[in-house]
Amino acid sequence: MDYREAIRETAAKLSALSLIDLQDIPRIELYMEQVTTFFEEEMGDVRRHSEEKILTKTMINNYTKSGILDAPNRKKYNRDHIIALVYIFLLKPVLAIQDIRQIFDMQPDGHASEEQAALYTVFIRMLDDYLEKSAGRIEALLTTADRMLAEAGLDDPRYSVMLLCLLLSVEATAGKLTVGRLLDRFKDWDWDHTKKESR
Repeated sequence: MDYREAIRETAAKLSALSLIDLQDIPRIELYMEQVTTFFEEEMGDVRRHSEEKILTKTMINNYTKSGILDAPNRKKYNRDHIIALVYIFLLKPVLAIQDIRQIFDMQPDGHASEEQAALYTVFIRMLDDYLEKSAGRIEALLTTADRMLAEAGLDDPRYSVMLLCLLLSVEATAGKLTVGRLLDRFKDWDWDHTKKESR
């Protein structure tokens, strides 16, 4: 297989990834072991290596102790817990625990379960669109990298893969820096005043 095809195949797999849809979250409350099994079954394709665990009991307990994840009700986790765990799973490789807490703290006091579900539905829709476009974005980066490397007399395909990894890593770093700066900017924001002004 040509290296370009290998990159396209990897990008296509990324764009085909999907997280847990709201309607796939069980209506019944789950015990810890059922939660971890549910995530393994529903999000197994997201992990990099097959032996990696999506969620562990220790991780769930740590986020509960830190106050990010609400404590279970009689050792059972509901739909809101599952949604929060999806967010935590996505945020934990990128952000420090205090940043994750700040993101969760942005939710209005007393927010309803229906609001949580609606927010999650919008997030999944936007994520699907973002991932769908990611394959084309990677293809464009590869085309540009190949052209500019050829102009520089660097025709070894390893340079293309290396350059693509560097550029995608910079994109990830830029995203992390942007999130950090947004969290700093909105740390003590008067959300009630903002809401009133926007009416």
